[in-house]
Amino acid sequence: MKIVTPIIAGLLLATAPARAQICGPDVKHSTKKVEGKSPLETNPPAGKAVVYVLAPTYEGGYLQMKVSADRVWIGVNQYKSYFVAALDPGEHDFCSKSGDNATHLKLTLEAGKSYYLRQDTVAKMGVGMPPTTLQELTAEDAAVLLKKCKRMEFAEKSK
Repeated sequence: MKIVTPIIAGLLLATAPARAQICGPDVKHSTKKVEGKSPLETNPPAGKAVVYVLAPTYEGGYLQMKVSADRVWIGVNQYKSYFVAALDPGEHDFCSKSGDNATHLKLTLEAGKSYYLRQDTVAKMGVGMPPTTLQELTAEDAAVLLKKCKRMEFAEKSK
């Protein structure tokens, strides 16, 4: 029994970097809440799909929740915020991450269309970061929630 515990601990430590990068590579980033709409909202690029990712509640507090598409970071949310990204049409693997917790959602996007994703944390008791969720919303539901959110801008810091 004494041998099993160090083996399990070693396996957990060995997989920690892989778990940390499940959605994409580790990056240092900065975020800020901004006023007004994104240029992607007012003038969507031709041949692209526009994806809105909303975190409409206070459930996660100041916890930052990153989102990637195909293992490339596209934005970060906090409470009552959203961001917008333009992506090529086709199938995409979206991944929402908070701490070491992650969830995936696969969507097939069409050029010229808008898609709305809701990103939340799930309330939990105990130690560690709360789990994150990601689900598709209807345009009607998203319109109501967008009124409660401020837009976030995300930038990777240079090394």
